[in-house]
Amino acid sequence: MTMNYSYIENEIYGYMRKNKVFCYLIWRVLSNSKDVNFYMFKTRNYLKDLTVKYDFSRVIKTVTNDFFDKKFLFEPKSHEGRYVESIEYINFVVTKLNAYNYTDYVTDIYRMLDYLRNDLIKKTCRYRYFDWLKASDSKTCEWVYNYLIKSRVIDKTQYQDNEELYLYIVTGFYLWQPPQEERDNRYKKLLLARNERKHRTTSQSKGSVRPKKSPKDIQLSAEARTKLTELALNYGVPASEWLNSFIIDEYEKMK
Repeated sequence: MTMNYSYIENEIYGYMRKNKVFCYLIWRVLSNSKDVNFYMFKTRNYLKDLTVKYDFSRVIKTVTNDFFDKKFLFEPKSHEGRYVESIEYINFVVTKLNAYNYTDYVTDIYRMLDYLRNDLIKKTCRYRYFDWLKASDSKTCEWVYNYLIKSRVIDKTQYQDNEELYLYIVTGFYLWQPPQEERDNRYKKLLLARNERKHRTTSQSKGSVRPKKSPKDIQLSAEARTKLTELALNYGVPASEWLNSFIIDEYEKMK
């Protein structure tokens, strides 16, 4: 089956222009030979393409005179810059591959781009991660960044402004490659830690003092205790921590 490259280009490039997260993700993948090799391989597996092929980075070095890891002439400082640089590089590589008759790899490039948009972003992640995080909230972005570094989800990086920090956080979580269950559990723990941080910050700002715990304050039925324990086990956190976070979340929804 012949792939309609012009249709894919219009779909993917149009999506890159209007969606900063997706554009930054594509730029990150194209900027790293290991990421390109990984997602090429993952795309082929997803499409059940069992053809034995060289690593994509090896082919690119062949057709571009070892230009692969220094392809970007400058580090883009804006969404528009990353958009333009990424498309120019894709077009450059496609031209070189066609010139050397590596047409299968041209197909692989477009398949990978389509996979990253339609399957990694839209189906697997569904943009449900970090929908509460705003680029304008510098303190929360820095807290999430440090939390994910300590959790070994992302690596340290140099970023020019808060928007790039936000984009690095979100795309870093998308590009992290654990089993889906582990990804979801790690995200749940992050949300619990976020809620606890929010609670501490709110309490300190109001000058409130946390009351002493007393068994007479709250009484749970045996059934409620059992279900609370199961919920806590599912989220991988202590029962009291889960209950605190749940109460805070419900209270925030009322505001």
